[in-house]
Amino acid sequence: MAEKRIFSHIFPAQLAIIVISILVVVLFFSKIMRESYLNSASNKLQSMAVALRPLLASSLGQLRNNRQLSVKLQRIAQQAHIRITVIRADGKVIIESTQDPEKLENHAGRPEIRSALHGVPEQSIRFSATLAKETLYYAVPLKNKRGEIVAVLRTAMTLNSLERGLFFYYVDLVLIAGIVTTVAIGAAFFISRKLSKPLEKLRVSAAEIAAGNFSACPADSNIMEIDALAASISYMSDSLKTRINKAIERKKELNLILECLKEGVIAVNNDEHIITINRSALRILDLRLPDDISKGRVAQSGLTFKGLIRIEELHEFVDAVKSSEAPVQRRIETEIKAPVVLDVHGVRLKHNAGESLGVLLVISDITAIAQLETMRRNFAANVSHELKTPLTAIRGAVETLIDGAIDDKENAGRFLEIIRKHSERLTSLINDTMSLSRIESETEQNAVIREEFRVAELFANVIEVCREKAEKNAVIIKTVCSEDLTIKANMMMLEQAVANLLDNAVKFTAPGGSVLLQALKNRQGEVKLAVTDNGPGIPPEHIPKLFERFYRVDKGRSRKDGGTGLGLAIVKHIAQANGGYVAVTSSPGIETTFTITIPVEKYASNTIF
Repeated sequence: MAEKRIFSHIFPAQLAIIVISILVVVLFFSKIMRESYLNSASNKLQSMAVALRPLLASSLGQLRNNRQLSVKLQRIAQQAHIRITVIRADGKVIIESTQDPEKLENHAGRPEIRSALHGVPEQSIRFSATLAKETLYYAVPLKNKRGEIVAVLRTAMTLNSLERGLFFYYVDLVLIAGIVTTVAIGAAFFISRKLSKPLEKLRVSAAEIAAGNFSACPADSNIMEIDALAASISYMSDSLKTRINKAIERKKELNLILECLKEGVIAVNNDEHIITINRSALRILDLRLPDDISKGRVAQSGLTFKGLIRIEELHEFVDAVKSSEAPVQRRIETEIKAPVVLDVHGVRLKHNAGESLGVLLVISDITAIAQLETMRRNFAANVSHELKTPLTAIRGAVETLIDGAIDDKENAGRFLEIIRKHSERLTSLINDTMSLSRIESETEQNAVIREEFRVAELFANVIEVCREKAEKNAVIIKTVCSEDLTIKANMMMLEQAVANLLDNAVKFTAPGGSVLLQALKNRQGEVKLAVTDNGPGIPPEHIPKLFERFYRVDKGRSRKDGGTGLGLAIVKHIAQANGGYVAVTSSPGIETTFTITIPVEKYASNTIF
């Protein structure tokens, strides 16, 4: 059913009431006036009959031949605009004011005549065959001196004359009714507009408020009920504005919290359409929203979870959360751009009534933690393994000495040398482990103190530390470094790192060989400290793992030379603690170069790799 405006309801109803009311009044007054005219005509006929009755009564004996009386009655009838008829008791018309009595038929059967002949005056309205018109009759009996009814006097008036008299009244009545109707319709229109216009303004204001324009204010109408409704709408608008602003603030706060979270948060409804997704979730899962969808309109976009995220393990996890009443937690290992480890928590979103609304996922990228855990386990296993070898050798030597070898000077000296050598190995292993732990701790706490110093001074200190071993192995150490080249770093840490690299270079360089120690500054302001040797080199397959803890290219030779397997790991962490990085290039059988790159104005990161 088509909707109508309130004016279309009010005005037609008022118009119908007005028209019906005017019609009823017109018809009612028309009926009253007709009855009034009929009564007036009837009274006139009765009055004339009463007035003529004495005249005719005195002439009863002469009725048959009194032509003078007939003329007189005709004159009276013409003046009064009525018809006068005298009928004998046998029904014969003897006097007629409008017709020749001889030509008229017997009137004994007329109802008013019959009644009058019985002594009762009678009035009737019927069609007159003589005049061929609707006529009002009034008949009274005429009696002689003895009281006998000898004739009937009848007065009559056609209703056409009555209608002519009423016509002008009807014209006036219709004119007045028209004027009243016009005024009433105008008043109804004005009242309808007065009622509908403020209501229409209220409707427009309510629509604007619904659209978010809370400044829309309904106008005053001077109508108590409408003004009360307008005040209620204004109050509702203010209340709604306050609540919406609070909701918007809460939403902004929630979005801010979600955006600041390191964890990824994804909420999906029962149809698996995404309700919300924060920046961390997009970053962790390496996702990008379609260009036509902004992050603030994800809920309205109809974007589905499976349509955006193509990780099958997460699809299975969502299905598991849907079918579980308790929270679900799972570690997922998958491949995005690279292998990642995700810690995913899921819980069903429920309404206060307990109805399920969807699923909430909280995703954490624990790849680094998993790597650290693996590294910790490997480190513990490697340390245990590295400690076991010298401890086993020391224990064996001690038990042998206790069993009597101590009395054999030649063998006792050999076993004591074993104990000394492996004790030094244990000391080196513990020192390197503690050094690595200290570097990591200072880096995490941002406690690495960096100061500016000359690289030439650093090289001089490092060469002094390795001079004895280089001379023993007949290895020549060469340097290339500008005297005025400076660097901002932790000098003690950097000395340890370069010394480790130089010690390894001397160790793996054949007698008569040389090691190049050089410092260069590139266009980006980075200082590169490079150690190059012409030893056996490193096979390409070992380079990716070269800086891992306890990783050795030649395990047998490294242990024989007293290496702990932590030297290059320490070098890497020192470079990172000073904001730089380490790299290696090697051509087996030709040369190997280890490079520590330190940005001049860049401070260390707290990240541990």
